[in-house]
Amino acid sequence: MNGNGNGYAYGPPGGKEREARGQEVEPGCCCTGMGLDQQMSRYTLVLGCVFAAVLGPYSGVLCTAAISGPDPKLHVNSVSTVILFLLSLGLIVRPNMRILSRLWLLAGLAWVLSGWVTYFRKEFSEMPERWLVVTVVQSCVFGILGFLPLFTTDPLAVAIFT
Repeated sequence: MNGNGNGYAYGPPGGKEREARGQEVEPGCCCTGMGLDQQMSRYTLVLGCVFAAVLGPYSGVLCTAAISGPDPKLHVNSVSTVILFLLSLGLIVRPNMRILSRLWLLAGLAWVLSGWVTYFRKEFSEMPERWLVVTVVQSCVFGILGFLPLFTTDPLAVAIFT
């Protein structure tokens, strides 16, 4: 029991155990005492949730446009989006699996590349700037949220480039 008469203790999880071991506890920080692998596993879980939430509806819209439209260039883009969506769901289930995060990175690079290929090869009859905005946004979001954190903390990438 704590001083206010109930059995609840307020503070970061595991704070008393870390204090007993002599580790410093920062108030309000949920990642204190976690190793890099645990932090990246948690980040990969959040990343999978974010990308799955966004790519689910987006892949549905792209698949519908690819099926109903006569443009075969959208098929590549819709397939790469569906694959990245499915791998994002896999990251939610198994966020600590390195091979899955590496496959997600490769699928994400293919997704970004297919967006640019679609933009440069498409015969735009109206509003080409919309597809350019979509392609730039998907490239920036994937690069900043996915590629940089996962690639720079992957032991294989660190071993190859150092």
